[in-house]
Amino acid sequence: MQWAVLEGSRPRSCGRNARLGSHGLHVRVPVVRVTTSDGLAGFGLGRIDEDLAERVVGLPVSDVWDEQRGVRPSVRALDIALWDLDGRRSGQPVYRLLGGKDEPTSVSCYDTTLYFDDLDAGVADADHAAGAAVIAEEARAGYERGHRAFKVKVGRGGRWMAPDAGLDRDVAVVAAVRDAVGPECPVFTDANNGFTFNAARAFLARTAPHDVGWLEEPFHEDRVLFDALRTWMAEEGLSVPLADGESGSVEDCRRLAADHVVDIVQCDVLVAGVSGWVSLAPDVERAGLESAPHNFGLHLGNHVSAHLVGAIAGMHWVEWDEATTPGLDTSGYQLSGGRMSVPDAPGFGIELDETAFVDAVAHNGFDVRIDASARRTAQ
Repeated sequence: MQWAVLEGSRPRSCGRNARLGSHGLHVRVPVVRVTTSDGLAGFGLGRIDEDLAERVVGLPVSDVWDEQRGVRPSVRALDIALWDLDGRRSGQPVYRLLGGKDEPTSVSCYDTTLYFDDLDAGVADADHAAGAAVIAEEARAGYERGHRAFKVKVGRGGRWMAPDAGLDRDVAVVAAVRDAVGPECPVFTDANNGFTFNAARAFLARTAPHDVGWLEEPFHEDRVLFDALRTWMAEEGLSVPLADGESGSVEDCRRLAADHVVDIVQCDVLVAGVSGWVSLAPDVERAGLESAPHNFGLHLGNHVSAHLVGAIAGMHWVEWDEATTPGLDTSGYQLSGGRMSVPDAPGFGIELDETAFVDAVAHNGFDVRIDASARRTAQ
């Protein structure tokens, strides 16, 4: 078993959100590769340590893999690599292993890279038109790349601007993005817990003319406040879905669904993996809710999400954070007209460059084998 971090880059730097500073140009992609005794290998997104690798190497695959439910919870960090392995062994793409279509498929995705880049562009706090124009131009660039849905970060008044000025800028940005991409493109919003209850109400009221597709993470998951916000929206004739769950575990998201706290459940793709979503999705569906896996900054999370959306009922959107990572060949995925084609190839349909990966293992990762004498660890 080998693990290393590959470094990639986005087409442009991503700025701040309501909580965090600049996300930057680069992405760090943790990759684990699992090789069986017959030489077949699968790889995927995963954060593991050498202790886990040493516990698992040498075990029969059946000790960590359940044909009905996927990867056992005790080794969930290996989940995505083991699904890739199973797909390669069976000659099937992961979405088909999950019950997706027999023919090649494509899925809807949205550009998730519209951050607070206006705050780093030298725009005066009072010049909301100029600030909004920065984000609108980024949305136009995403449209040119093939996107037809967009997620806009909001909540500037939670940390980076005075509350009133931040809300004014948020509203101006949503309006400008809507104008830039037209009336047919969904425009989602994400406050990263940067709103108060009253700020969320004001934002929804003021953006009502711009047809917001959903409001994500307005504030921390508080059933009382979510219920109060939903009641207020009903009174105002607003029907914007509320989305949340990216910071929670699979069980946390299961409770969000059971209690109907949100309308769209967003468990993170790295936290849940494929197996976690296989477990969670039926509960979301029984609750009459929708789901959309959270993904950002990990490159391969784009592609894992695409297979999930290609197979799971009630899951309609891939959160796409465009990147290029030397060592990963993702050319089987092509964006056109807002839909991402998913390759009809074994596993996740991505190839790993041997030279690039082995070099990364030597510099920042580890290699654990059955024979302890063959084990190599970065010093």
